[in-house]
Amino acid sequence: MRTDDLLGADVVDDRTGRRLGTVHDLRVVHEDRGRGPRLMVVGLVLGPRPADGPAHRFGFVEKRAAGPALLRALTKRGVRDARYVDARAVVGWGSSPLRVRDEAALRPMDEVVSQ
Repeated sequence: MRTDDLLGADVVDDRTGRRLGTVHDLRVVHEDRGRGPRLMVVGLVLGPRPADGPAHRFGFVEKRAAGPALLRALTKRGVRDARYVDARAVVGWGSSPLRVRDEAALRPMDEVVSQ
């Protein structure tokens, strides 16, 4: 899949079909395994609402940005509700929506950022 296919994609629990959120950001690592350098997706950052994307794109979720008070206020809900899922928990990459092994695979972003 391409980055464009992932960003904005809906994510569901593979067992229950329950909607878990929308992909707002990707976590990637640079690797070179003899076939040339490439980026590999290692995780997805989800939010429950498609409108929460700016909180991720501007860096508020990862605490990379403090921004003006108005922007902080507008992105507060997206920061609070952000979740991370490891790429190994994704069982349906080519499907629409993306399928995650189960809801227990989601972790609050503040746990991931603090590591």
